[in-house]
Amino acid sequence: MVEITLENATSKHAVDKFQYFSNPAFMTKIIIGQRGVLTLPAKLRKRYGLQESDELMVEETPQGLLLRPCVSMPIEYYSEERIAEFNEDDAAIGRALDQISGRS
Repeated sequence: MVEITLENATSKHAVDKFQYFSNPAFMTKIIIGQRGVLTLPAKLRKRYGLQESDELMVEETPQGLLLRPCVSMPIEYYSEERIAEFNEDDAAIGRALDQISGRS
């Protein structure tokens, strides 16, 4: 891996990137707890709208670890038997509504 320093940077973009990643204004030290727990400082949680139980995705990048907010959506898979139950229930509801409305 090539380390970018101000001395070996070959482009303005590389210099800007180096200055961003080495700028203390953008850096905050956190400590990994005994069970691997990271605690984000309150100012960062507030800045990014993060709350307790929010989920973050950890991505490995050439520069290190990147945390991104993410959303998990539950997905249900139904067996053919369960789908048949839904269809039977729908048909029963339809018959009941027909009886109530006098269509049967």
